[in-house]
Amino acid sequence: MLKSLLMCVICIFAVFGLICFVYAIMKQTLSHTPMVIGVHNKENSIECELRQLLMQHPCSEIIVVDMGSTDNTKSIVDKMCCDFPRIRLVCTDCEDDVTKLIKEYREKYTNKDKQLV
Repeated sequence: MLKSLLMCVICIFAVFGLICFVYAIMKQTLSHTPMVIGVHNKENSIECELRQLLMQHPCSEIIVVDMGSTDNTKSIVDKMCCDFPRIRLVCTDCEDDVTKLIKEYREKYTNKDKQLV
């Protein structure tokens, strides 16, 4: 009886260790995945949205693609880039550039993930 109880305890610790190991790997993988968001004339909400993203997502980089804003969106994001190194601003006037940027990052990080496995 004591032997079977000991085996149960060992199994519980083994499962717990495996769960902790998988969690650590998932956390590391998620922390290197960038988030790309497109914005256009969002001066009234961009700062709040970016602060929420910084708190909610453990991504290593938030790439803000400004698609030709005519208000103060770029200057607000630029200031936040100085305060938060995880934020990066990319400016473009063409939607095709945004699509191309997203494809490049998707390929880069998909290939990176394949190398990790």
